[in-house]
Amino acid sequence: MDTIEKIKNTKAEGCVTIIMNTHQTRPAIQQDMLTLKNLAKEAEERVLSLYDSKTAEAILRQLKNTINTIDFSRNDKSLILFICAEFGHYLSLPTSVKNRVVIDKTFATRDVYRAMHETTIYYVLALSRKQARLIKAVNDHGEELKNAPFPLFNPEYNKQKAKLSPDDIEEALIVEFFNDVDKALWEVIHNNDLPVVIASEIRNYNIFSKISRLKNKIIGRVPLLHEEAKVHQIVAEARHLVEKNLEKEIKKQLSKLEKAINKQRFLTDYTEVWNAIQQGRGRTLFVKKGFHQPAVFVNGHVALIEKVMKDAPLVVEDIIDEMIEKMINQKGEVVFIDGNQLDRFNGIALIVKS
Repeated sequence: MDTIEKIKNTKAEGCVTIIMNTHQTRPAIQQDMLTLKNLAKEAEERVLSLYDSKTAEAILRQLKNTINTIDFSRNDKSLILFICAEFGHYLSLPTSVKNRVVIDKTFATRDVYRAMHETTIYYVLALSRKQARLIKAVNDHGEELKNAPFPLFNPEYNKQKAKLSPDDIEEALIVEFFNDVDKALWEVIHNNDLPVVIASEIRNYNIFSKISRLKNKIIGRVPLLHEEAKVHQIVAEARHLVEKNLEKEIKKQLSKLEKAINKQRFLTDYTEVWNAIQQGRGRTLFVKKGFHQPAVFVNGHVALIEKVMKDAPLVVEDIIDEMIEKMINQKGEVVFIDGNQLDRFNGIALIVKS
């Protein structure tokens, strides 16, 4: 069982989740250490007030041991600690979060799921008439693939360039080489659903996109500054295009929500949403980014409560987190929405299956 599965499946008294933003440069890293110290202190006080001494001691021992293993110089945008009496784990995530401590019978995993949804993985094909390089990128970080079949070089280009007219070069060299590139690209990516950005001149892009078997994966073109451009330069250009593509996808999802509203195939009442998800009737759950809601179950109904009551008995510290986890487990879709577009629905909306 991998770490995320272990975290997701753990159910125990005293599941402590510490969630905080982090930085990658000094002196901000020093501030991160202080932030964690303060959040850990809050967690300690709450654990001591909630559990018997034996349970609390075991949890706090795991907390201390886990904190001692953290290398703050390797942090990303956020850090999440998952602590219980049996084990402690931490994850660095590439997304921003709201600093908080959550104590419940399960871990608060919504930020992990959100990071998984917001972490954009894609390929960038840096293409010229002389060579092709393939980069695999995660958000704004990229790594060039240097195992076969990439990079590819056109060995005939310089040899024949002087003998052929421009039209002949295109026909005899470019198309043939681009076909080889397309075969190599297909070999690498045909089994996944990741998008591809082409970094090239317009002319090369037009030729390649016309002959490629992977047209459905290509989302567009960005300029290739020069053939030997650094990976971070190429990815920086591609990232803008990928973000625009993601914005289009969000708009498509919101359009689906509006259609569901018109057809009365959506729910926003918390009890109705919870029951529908429990029954496996949820198709797509829309959640406002950063939205958290404590709740308690009263006679089968979800009753929303104030945060000051979060350590009270039988309280679910974040009912949104519970909904997200159940949707993921049922292979449903979860869409995180920025801004106030879900405010009219109190932060959530569920499209139900027909």
